[in-house]
Amino acid sequence: MQVESLLTEEEIKAVFETYKSPIFGFLISRVRNKEDSEDIFSQVFHKFVKYAQGHVVHMDTIKSFLFTIASNTLKDFFRKKRLYQLFTFKFNDTRQDSEPIDYFQFPDRSIDIPTKLYQKEMVEKVNQLVLQLPPNQQEAFYLRFMEGFSFIEIAGIQHVSVSTVLSRVRYALNKIKDVLIKE
Repeated sequence: MQVESLLTEEEIKAVFETYKSPIFGFLISRVRNKEDSEDIFSQVFHKFVKYAQGHVVHMDTIKSFLFTIASNTLKDFFRKKRLYQLFTFKFNDTRQDSEPIDYFQFPDRSIDIPTKLYQKEMVEKVNQLVLQLPPNQQEAFYLRFMEGFSFIEIAGIQHVSVSTVLSRVRYALNKIKDVLIKE
């Protein structure tokens, strides 16, 4: 029988180093602003550390646990932002948005230049289409195709049923496919 214990400081640092890039990528893909993403990122890991200091955290579920915290923190961020916009006559955000996130990249160097140009155009088009999806479909799409989560894990992160996640991903793919076929 294995005795469960709280995470040590070294383990928490290792978790941070392992998951800082995927979590930040997820946040910036949704917020599209570096400063806000950095603020939310720090909140996510603050919440994680606070939780880990008083509770047993299972290492086999830590990735989905962190993405759940990130997803919930994003929801809070967008809820606060909407409230701020409702109660402010004029909301001026003078900060520049960050660079768009590429959902698909083709690193194969053996492809000829015309093919690379066509693929680059397709990548840019798909990225634009993903950004036009509703937020819940965008998030499901990102978690599935960029982070490689299973549908069951995404359901846990988004606090919905597996069938809802399947529908969100299917709707996202169909919308993208329909636009690409029309063009």
